[in-house]
Amino acid sequence: KIFVIHGGLDFVNEKSFCAEMWKIYSKVDAIVAPSRHAARNLKGLCGIDSRIIQHGVDLELFNPFTVSKHNARKRLKIDPDALVILWNARMDPLKGLHSLIRALPRTNAIKDFKILLFIKTRTLNNKYYQYILSLIRKAGLDKNVIIDKSWTPINHMLVFYRATDIYVNTSYTEAFGSLTMLEAMACGIPVVARNASS
Repeated sequence: KIFVIHGGLDFVNEKSFCAEMWKIYSKVDAIVAPSRHAARNLKGLCGIDSRIIQHGVDLELFNPFTVSKHNARKRLKIDPDALVILWNARMDPLKGLHSLIRALPRTNAIKDFKILLFIKTRTLNNKYYQYILSLIRKAGLDKNVIIDKSWTPINHMLVFYRATDIYVNTSYTEAFGSLTMLEAMACGIPVVARNASS
């Protein structure tokens, strides 16, 4: 039995987290961390050793050749002339979407380009989601933001990446550094990310 740490360990309640991890540790053959950062955190917080196996990306699926940008935008009904920014994560304060929403109106790009922020999310922290909607309204970005909360099979995510000009990750903590950033890069999309955590 193997237990893989997926979430970031930068903002955990040390006492309860370590108690839970020691319970898990007693029932598995190995704990796997997806980065040196996560392994160091686990060892430093709880004294638990882990093996490091970094995430990988299926390059036959995620690549810049399978779907053209034009066809991807056509399939998603996105303006072919827009500058498209993709944000893809769960809707939670630790993922930092609010910082991107606040930054957009402060850039000249919002005036100079037809910018579209495509938010792809799955699980929702409803309170945070309502906060994001209020930020979008206050910033006057209603026409610049699309939120897609539908479940998307992994093999269809390629279309979202390929329709994009820039992928943005605003997360404050990650155990790996975000698999979505690797998928975007594999698709030939430049990534802007916070210099934090993994």
